[in-house]
Amino acid sequence: MERIERMMEQRDGDRDGSPPPRPYIPEPRFEVPGPVGQFHMVLTMEHPYWPYYQLTWDGPSFHAHYPSIRDYLEEYQEMTEELYALSSGLMILLNPDAQELHTVKGAFIDQPRSMAAQTPTAGDTVSEIQKYKALLDSGVITEEEFTAKKRQLLRI
Repeated sequence: MERIERMMEQRDGDRDGSPPPRPYIPEPRFEVPGPVGQFHMVLTMEHPYWPYYQLTWDGPSFHAHYPSIRDYLEEYQEMTEELYALSSGLMILLNPDAQELHTVKGAFIDQPRSMAAQTPTAGDTVSEIQKYKALLDSGVITEEEFTAKKRQLLRI
């Protein structure tokens, strides 16, 4: 029936000079979930009221009309870097001497050496800020440069 109706519309369109109606073509959609559904971060503390704090974020997803693996991987990389910076900043804020522990499926593993080399201690951070403050006071750098460097060192 639908085909007959289209043929009749086309015939009627030919008679009055208007173009025939365009056939309906559904727009393709990419409805596949990303491989990472959620990110979980658990902060455990030796505190009587707050022994742990758990946060959950939705993972990145593919764009329904223009899926791109590159875009997905860039969003994944940004999210993991932000989460690591957040957790490291909270750890330094709560206890500058705390050790980083990583888990895989609930089992603690040793911290990778590359991560340990990247994580400055609180003493290193303070001495770096003092060094840049001296440069600011002597006029070598501007207030904006000092503020930007301080934010970078404090990961905020």
